Amino acid sequence: MTPGGGDRSRIEAEELAGADQYTSLLDAVRALRPQWLSQQRAHRSTAPGSPMVGHVMIYLDRTRLGGPETLNSISVRSVLRLQYFSPSAAQARYGNGHESGVIEVTTKSGSGHDR
Repeated sequence: MTPGGGDRSRIEAEELAGADQYTSLLDAVRALRPQWLSQQRAHRSTAPGSPMVGHVMIYLDRTRLGGPETLNSISVRSVLRLQYFSPSAAQARYGNGHESGVIEVTTKSGSGHDR
């Protein structure tokens, strides 16, 4: 549970304070919010000849990185916050192609990009 029963769609730096217990940011998400990764849906995009899609997409400081495995390339200690956006919220925010939602990672150095 988040400190103080907070928002389950966010993970703040304070919650990651025990970062030494996680070998990667992906491990932290698996431990703290496994439901974010279980939103995956395998299906074809509506575009002809398009590949199978269905993994939650990762954005780092508002730049698209890729699927959940890209969380392995981000230092846990650099994170200010993570926020999960449902498929409908992700598509409203980032456009089509986010059928399993988005995990938006805001780093301490990139926090000036917040709206």
